Amino acid sequence: MQVFNRNVSVRGLTVFAFEVILISGSMALAANLHGSFNAANGPDALGTMLWKIALGTALCQLCFYYNDLYDLNVVQSNRELVVRLLQATGAAAIVLAAACVAVPSLILDPGTFVTALGVFVVAVLTWRITFNHLAHDPHLDERVLILGTGHTARHLAQQIGTQQDFAYRLVGFVKDRDDDIVVRQHDILGDVNDIDRLVADMIETMYAAPGVGLAAPQVGVPLRIFVVDISIGRDPTGLVVMINPEFVEQDGMQLEEEGCLSVPGFNATVVRPSRVILKGLDRTGGEQRHEGTGLLARAFQHEMDHLDGMLFVDRLRGIKRDVIVRRIRKLSRAGKW
Repeated sequence: MQVFNRNVSVRGLTVFAFEVILISGSMALAANLHGSFNAANGPDALGTMLWKIALGTALCQLCFYYNDLYDLNVVQSNRELVVRLLQATGAAAIVLAAACVAVPSLILDPGTFVTALGVFVVAVLTWRITFNHLAHDPHLDERVLILGTGHTARHLAQQIGTQQDFAYRLVGFVKDRDDDIVVRQHDILGDVNDIDRLVADMIETMYAAPGVGLAAPQVGVPLRIFVVDISIGRDPTGLVVMINPEFVEQDGMQLEEEGCLSVPGFNATVVRPSRVILKGLDRTGGEQRHEGTGLLARAFQHEMDHLDGMLFVDRLRGIKRDVIVRRIRKLSRAGKW
């Protein structure tokens, strides 16, 4: 069974797009240093120079592609990155040299290309090392909890482990009633009944606070679950339980004051969309959608931030954020936080 049938990831596209800019920018810089732009008098000559840069960039990217530099499942270590980058650069030099001999008018002059080669090798290597460092930030990972402990679940876990470019991080397994157990016992976080108990505990905690919402990470559980009730228990139909939620639509804008159970005693005005639509699962595993406006929309977004490792303070800028952060640090040093 093949679960991942996508050949392109957001991370792969990000790397590709940024390197288009780096390589073409390096060639433009080299052409400027060698006076090629100054020699290009008139719009036709300038257009020809830009076409030469575009063609050189395309050939370099093609060499990068065939050396698997855009397969993030293959290129994982900095050592392998350096080796493949040098191989791709050598191949690009050979291809461009052959093109220069065959059609000299379509390729940058050798001096300009050699300068560009040195610049973009350093630029791409620096960018890739920086990207690899940022890509290992756990806040950017999408956490996955597998329901089941049988052969299918194990096979899915193995595929998740090999898909580095899609940024999935396996949290563990949940036993589904009569399912066989072929995964490691210490990776099993519980059974399906534990999720319902967790949701019940979260609802009780939210009402006791009192608050209008609570996310699983706030109670130390790394799952994408939140509960919201803007009536704080007064409306029997007001409780919303969302498991594995994701946004479907967001529009409008609202500026309202927010607080948080994770940052007690602090409030600030946060800019958010005024209307959202979420989809996810309910407590029974059934699919559901909820539309929220005003306070409900804000509560949905606030809890989604928790699932993504953010607090409302992270959405503040400038003096507001600095004041709250300094006060929290001061309370922490005094042992009151």
